[in-house]
Amino acid sequence: MADTPTPTKADRRIEQMPILYNLLVDREAFVQVNGDKMLMVEHIDFPDMRPFINKAWEKIYFKDCCFFGISSFLRIQNCIFENCLFMAQFQAQVMDNVVFLRCRFEGESYLLTGMSSVKNDELTAKALVFKECAFIGSTSDRNRRGAISPRGDVYYEACRAKWFDVAGMGKVVYKNCAFEESDMICGEADENDPIFAEMIVDGCTLTQTLRIGANLRSLIFKNNTFDYVSLAADILGDAQLSDLRGGFLNIRLDQAQTVTLKNCVLEGYEPPEDYDGSFQCTLGDKSHVDHLIVENIKCREDKTHDEDFIGNCLHGKVTNVSLKDAHLPVASFMLAAETATLEKVFTKTFYFSKTKIDHLTIHEVVVSENIIFNDAKIGSANFDQLRCHPGVRPLMVGSSNVEAVKTASGALSFEIKAAGKK
Repeated sequence: MADTPTPTKADRRIEQMPILYNLLVDREAFVQVNGDKMLMVEHIDFPDMRPFINKAWEKIYFKDCCFFGISSFLRIQNCIFENCLFMAQFQAQVMDNVVFLRCRFEGESYLLTGMSSVKNDELTAKALVFKECAFIGSTSDRNRRGAISPRGDVYYEACRAKWFDVAGMGKVVYKNCAFEESDMICGEADENDPIFAEMIVDGCTLTQTLRIGANLRSLIFKNNTFDYVSLAADILGDAQLSDLRGGFLNIRLDQAQTVTLKNCVLEGYEPPEDYDGSFQCTLGDKSHVDHLIVENIKCREDKTHDEDFIGNCLHGKVTNVSLKDAHLPVASFMLAAETATLEKVFTKTFYFSKTKIDHLTIHEVVVSENIIFNDAKIGSANFDQLRCHPGVRPLMVGSSNVEAVKTASGALSFEIKAAGKK
């Protein structure tokens, strides 16, 4: 990234250039002088943005400029900002076809579109692009962070951020970005008139703790590496998480049609200390999730042996769930589901805790140390391919309707208790 311009000289200030100043405050004068051509503005400081309140900037190329005052434009359209510095609020009622190239946003700077009078369903940003930009806050305090939050479509490519909120409210794409301790909270969670964003995160590196979510129409989260990601959202459509390598993945959803987690290697992340294992997927008790699919997932060897340890957990309410090709040192099934399928699951300890499943299908599930049924209620199941290593002792807790039995060969198996049997 090129060196960011630093304001040092008075002759850089826009007020010292009356002809250019007049073109930027008077749209009619701009058209009369410049016609339909792009105006080039280079090496200019804008310490006071008040003269430009409710003005329109169109077809202007800003390069190596600095913006320090709080702005409130009527419209910014067909403009380019290259290698510019922003240190305050930069806002417009509408931004349309605006590119920020190698720009830097510092401290508590903001970029916003729309005003308070804009209805939630009205998007005010179109074709907004940030490429190779840096969003650098001055503190980890979330109440004092800067934010990029246009009300509409936005594309981030090869950007980096630290202690910053980087978001959008329409179609929001993050491609090959590097974010550290920053949040991507898209959409608008307004009870009366929410906005649902379409979110794509592809090929990004996310370090330390990072939050994703809010109100989403759909989510694609793929080819990313991360330390700790917390996804908390309402999703109208599907959530697809695939080809991931990271530490801890914490998913909390109240609604979605299909949630898919595929091709993941999760190795654990020490902080925060109140989480065990490498991932948790929690669906609200009143959630509306049709399908939960977890496939080809491998988690680290857990080192915690506390009695309250629940490991890698699927928890909540879902219509159909499938867990396939999974290597989980500790697996916890804490679900209410109509159907559940377990196929090629390899684990040391398997918890069925407060599980309520109408029909359970098992294909090649191997447990090497412990299997625990705690208040588990299962309508029907085939336990023939639930294979427990010699020495595995089942633990039955509470009022589960599953009981352990010995097969003719002496192997451990399970069956559903007959009605009325204690």
